[in-house]
Amino acid sequence: MSSCDTSKRTVEDDHDPELSRTRRRTGDTPEASTIPARSRRDCVKDPDFFRPDGDCVISIDATLFKIHRYLLIRNSSVFANIFTLPTDASLEDPDSVSEENPLVLTDDIADFRALCWALYALPTEFQEYQYKTMRIVDLSRIVSLLAIANKYQFASYEKWSLEILIKHKDAPLDPHATEGLPSALLERLLRLSVICEAPALQENVQDMWIEVLRARNSEDGSARIALDVGEQLNLRQFQGRVYYQLSAEMERQRRASGLSVYHPPEQNLSPEQQMCLFRGSWSVGQYVNGVMKDLINPAFPRFDDIDCDEKEHRKTCRPQWQPIMAKALRKLTSLDPLEALGTMVSATDSLPFCLYSFFASREEELRSELENHFLGPE
Repeated sequence: MSSCDTSKRTVEDDHDPELSRTRRRTGDTPEASTIPARSRRDCVKDPDFFRPDGDCVISIDATLFKIHRYLLIRNSSVFANIFTLPTDASLEDPDSVSEENPLVLTDDIADFRALCWALYALPTEFQEYQYKTMRIVDLSRIVSLLAIANKYQFASYEKWSLEILIKHKDAPLDPHATEGLPSALLERLLRLSVICEAPALQENVQDMWIEVLRARNSEDGSARIALDVGEQLNLRQFQGRVYYQLSAEMERQRRASGLSVYHPPEQNLSPEQQMCLFRGSWSVGQYVNGVMKDLINPAFPRFDDIDCDEKEHRKTCRPQWQPIMAKALRKLTSLDPLEALGTMVSATDSLPFCLYSFFASREEELRSELENHFLGPE
């Protein structure tokens, strides 16, 4: 091991989302005042990215990386500015960033290794990711690369990472692919999707998280993390979906218990979140009761609510209403509401439009208003 003397330079690693976004817009870099005095500590050489022919030594978490300076400044305005900051010894001088005198960063070491991988990867390595399934893709590496590329303004790597994560949208929805995803990784992905202003990725991550919640025990704390992140990022629709998933799971457990009086298990939620959950469960229940009243209303489906020819409606549509109504009532009393309505939408897809429209409009109404059921009007 080599000794890193007391003159290390450190570039402060702030993970504040607002600051990160400001840097994206303005190209600001850490000021010279964020580079404190060096401190002596023992460092080890990274086994993969301490290159003998490198001309820039960077220390992260007592690990030395020796890479080529031109690769850092070629695509990153942040690193280009870092190497021109006025300091006691100019960073523009190649000899000023050496093994004895490294530039210290406080990034996550896995993130920096992901950046180094990208800097030295062959074109074929990037192309392979276009054809791999999500089970094979090193998801943590792509997330790390997205995070550090966004922070240091490696625009091409950020764009590529987003494309890979969005391209594999369907694969993670396989339960076998999602059951092992840690909540911490999903949280980081969701925060990055907001910071990078990537709505397609944001939708993908939310879908993945809902699938994870379906596959896991709701008592493991993953729902609480999802709700906390949703609150912090003001993602009302996502919060509504998480609450609905918890509510539907509670109802499934109640039915499975066979008890007339059922006490749901602890959900590891805050008191405010518990209140939202029970309030929303009641509100969704009231909405379903309204749908069921419409189903048994002899006047339904009313002609003024549909887009059918009046004569055809009386001759063709009305006779099919009774069997459809009976099936819908059975579904609504045995499945969660969205699943029941979705089943009826599929079942009536080839039937007269008024029957399909009845269920499609109510499914869309419930789905679009979930957050208001649980969180109240905005």
